[in-house]
Amino acid sequence: MNDDRQKQVRRRALRLTLTYTAMVLAVLVLLTIMVVIMMGYRYNSTKGAIEQTGVAQLGSRPNGATIEIDGNRIDKRTNDKISLYGGRHEFVVWREGYETWRKTVPVNPGRLTWLDYIRLIPKDLKTKTLGTIEGAVSTQFMADGARALTVIKSGGVAHVEVINTRDKEKITREKITLSPAVDDNAVSDITIKEVGQSGRYVLVAATVNGKTQWLRVDVERTTGGVLNVSEAFGSDAAIAEAKLAGSDNGHIFVLDELGNFNRMETGGKHEKQRLITNVAQFVTYGEHTLAYVSKPSSERTVSVGVLKNIDAEPAKIATLPESAKINVALNRYYDKDYLAISHDRDTDIYEGTFPSKNTTSNDGRYRGFVPIRSFSRDEIVTNLVMSGNGRFVVAGSELGYKSFDLELMRVSDEARYGQAWPYKTQWLDDYIIWNSDNGKLVIREFDGANPHTIAPITADGNTVSFDRDNKAILSISSQNGVPTVQRTELVLE
Repeated sequence: MNDDRQKQVRRRALRLTLTYTAMVLAVLVLLTIMVVIMMGYRYNSTKGAIEQTGVAQLGSRPNGATIEIDGNRIDKRTNDKISLYGGRHEFVVWREGYETWRKTVPVNPGRLTWLDYIRLIPKDLKTKTLGTIEGAVSTQFMADGARALTVIKSGGVAHVEVINTRDKEKITREKITLSPAVDDNAVSDITIKEVGQSGRYVLVAATVNGKTQWLRVDVERTTGGVLNVSEAFGSDAAIAEAKLAGSDNGHIFVLDELGNFNRMETGGKHEKQRLITNVAQFVTYGEHTLAYVSKPSSERTVSVGVLKNIDAEPAKIATLPESAKINVALNRYYDKDYLAISHDRDTDIYEGTFPSKNTTSNDGRYRGFVPIRSFSRDEIVTNLVMSGNGRFVVAGSELGYKSFDLELMRVSDEARYGQAWPYKTQWLDDYIIWNSDNGKLVIREFDGANPHTIAPITADGNTVSFDRDNKAILSISSQNGVPTVQRTELVLE
């Protein structure tokens, strides 16, 4: 009797063990399947194997557009994300009344591919005049898309005007006088050099009695808001180049003709601090970070370096022959800093961290940057820029450009202009580049894809911009020789 009871107890314990084991195994299998699915693994019926997928995030302006992938229309519209097997895929996005957008892009397993920059352009573009700006020498739109700044030379007198473009039907104008900072009757030439990030300050270069005067203009003050930077700098050496210090409205970077690079206060006694000597050219990023190219040394070489903390020593990154045509650009993408250096036809991209203290090695070279990629062009690179979001490096020349995508680590094909474009590569936003081809505004993406002709423009000293709602393009044209502000609608009502 006791033996039977013991056998029953053992059998019951065995059943419970097997049941719990099966339950645990089922949970583990289910969890494994869920993890595999969450990691994007799917059964590829074409190949008869389980493969990891990637995700493409599609976004368009306007949204609600139809999506086709590899010739197949899918049951989703922009803005949405789609899981796809790894490899190159052709994406086609279209909406009634708009030009079709298309691009072939590699989708990597386990990664997100961003295609959220799709700009659909109406087939029938409507451009209207908002107003004329007689005597305008150069006009640049501000980052807010609601204002432009123009310099006027009329009747022998020069002044600055703020153009309000908020109204979709007309512009309004506000005059800013240059005196007493400079004799506005003695200005023979004047041009806008830089519009500040804050939108409040603008750098202007004016030729007065044969000499260049650098002016910082406060666009929020109609009188008394102009600082003569050249006079405030007060050096025997004239200013060769000046830059606003990012959003730091209290300082300006100044390079004099002797190669001394300085940081100057815009208020008080205009105190200046010499940061680097023997500088030939420089570019800035933010308030305190810059890259520079030195003047030639006795060894007939030049140095490329960076400086982040104004109290630190400059950090040398590369040494190049003095005969090379050199350009530099820098920015930050996600949590890493990037420096691009072009020399003749080649462009080198470095990744790392801008030095915030003296961290150079014995040979004076900074080891916090490492080269990650190089690419070449058929022509000598005459200008080098990075997009505002830091994702793209663009090596440009008069005939076109080639770009490098830091997200996909991919070099684009050559993008060719319809005619020579003697200006620096111009960004319309973080993904779209613009230029003038035969007097027409042409926009295309960072890799040259999806070009569109928008409207007639005059490009000399002028810029173009999206409006503040990102639904239209603002540009400058000429009507009977008079500069005109115009608006081209990009969204159909």
